[in-house]
Amino acid sequence: MAVYTFTKDSTPPMPGTGFDRAGRLGAEAATFAADLLSGDAWARFCEGLQSAGRSVLRSEDAVSDTDLAEGYRYLLGLVHSLVEAELYRTDAANPAFLRVQTDVVKVGMDNPDGALMSAPIDDEGVFRIYGVIGSIRMLEFVVSGKGRPLMRYLDEFEVGDGGRFTVTLGRRPQAGNWIELPEGAASVLVRRATYDWDTEDVPHLAIERLDADPAVVPRCLRTPTAAEVGEQLDALGRLVAENADYWVDMVHSFRSEGDNLIPAPRPLPATGMNDARSSVKGFFVIPEGHALLVEFTPPDGQFWSISVGDIWYRTFDFANHQTSLNGHQVQKDPDGVCRIVVASEDPGVANWLDTVGHERGVIIIRWVMVTHRPQPITRLVPLADVAAVVASGSPRVAPVQRAAALARRRDAVARRLAVPLTSRWSYSTTSIDPVRPDR
Repeated sequence: MAVYTFTKDSTPPMPGTGFDRAGRLGAEAATFAADLLSGDAWARFCEGLQSAGRSVLRSEDAVSDTDLAEGYRYLLGLVHSLVEAELYRTDAANPAFLRVQTDVVKVGMDNPDGALMSAPIDDEGVFRIYGVIGSIRMLEFVVSGKGRPLMRYLDEFEVGDGGRFTVTLGRRPQAGNWIELPEGAASVLVRRATYDWDTEDVPHLAIERLDADPAVVPRCLRTPTAAEVGEQLDALGRLVAENADYWVDMVHSFRSEGDNLIPAPRPLPATGMNDARSSVKGFFVIPEGHALLVEFTPPDGQFWSISVGDIWYRTFDFANHQTSLNGHQVQKDPDGVCRIVVASEDPGVANWLDTVGHERGVIIIRWVMVTHRPQPITRLVPLADVAAVVASGSPRVAPVQRAAALARRRDAVARRLAVPLTSRWSYSTTSIDPVRPDR
């Protein structure tokens, strides 16, 4: 069991960072094969599951039966996501995008406005990402490998007629939209985020390698060796255990500066302090009959949002409850200030974040390419006093209006997440299939 130390000045790297699985498979193939045949590889995978279970029990923030129930449900989702990623794993010879999370399987305080896809690449190949870009607010490409990740945004590129979009990734310059692959590039993550949930489309993108044999069978469909599966089981056991420890320790660290506060930004795990993006996290403890008021003057720019989640660093259900708001959805008061009420009961104000009956949890604000990063002010107030403490001109919402807004949220989330598991298995969904540039 690992213990991770988080401070306001430093953040440990994510589990699996720098984990050279190909290298260790090549160096220890005989050992991994022998461990699979003896059953030791499976035993180590199970040990990882047991270690993750102990992480839930050691959480200092789990104080109720519901907390533990959600903790073990979270572990099931963590195991599911890691195993799914392993089973559908492709490689740089024939890559495909794998959807990272859904509104059910959540790890790492997922973005309610977003949809993530990730694919393996390498710095020796030439890759093409293509699709049709609609009216989406933010599309970000993150190339990771050695060193700090490289981030590029849709606004930097040209989009063709009908929203057709193609970008080429490679070490050498390419015609049209091009992302230069740094040495050691190993994966590309695509972040897609909407602002107006009612009208913006989430593009379905695909990836292919241009300088390789297209007949190469994807890794997940090849007949595996004993060494490969032995390494997979060993890696999965390690990753499950380390991820469980990581998020438990991260969440508890938010309380170091006090509850019901939004502290200053901390370094991001991969990029440290970042000029383009930042996120601030706090821990809320809202007694029954109370609400947390969060106030700040919102910035202009690309994207910002605020959302709440449980003590396991998972967002609350954002399809059936208003547990998040972004820069488009929030309503400013007449004085230009954004006042958000966090509570388990509807206070009748437009800017309500629903804790879905939870008294304790995490609150997170994301800033991406904004003009400034305000420092929110927070205060705990009796729920009965909310109407008196918010500005007199603060927008109100009647129950019938709230019900209509929640119905639109449900529809929007269903549309946004109704995409194939990977870009490779999307042939039957012709309405959202990317159109190859050469057709």
